[in-house]
Amino acid sequence: MKKNIISLLLISFLCVSCSSLGFVTSRSLQNIQNGMTPQEVNAVMKGSPDYRRFVSGREQWEYRRYNTNNERIIVLINFYDGHVVGLDSFPDVESNRQDIQTHRLREK
Repeated sequence: MKKNIISLLLISFLCVSCSSLGFVTSRSLQNIQNGMTPQEVNAVMKGSPDYRRFVSGREQWEYRRYNTNNERIIVLINFYDGHVVGLDSFPDVESNRQDIQTHRLREK
């Protein structure tokens, strides 16, 4: 019984740790909706953006996270007048390419 409790606590700790280490799931991205405020986006993305841009009265937030396949992705969220008006996510091709090259070097 004691081992089960310790195992459960360890699994819970690992799940919480992963969620705060820059991982994002497709479900998280689906929770971001048009009209959300920056505070709501911060809550869904579990933190502030890695980069911010301002262009022509619009604001863009850029998050660089890992997906559940441990691949780097970039998430762009566009705001206008303090509300979400757009979202885009795509693989961070350059970073993933470097990870593959590093992995190949380690294998040699």
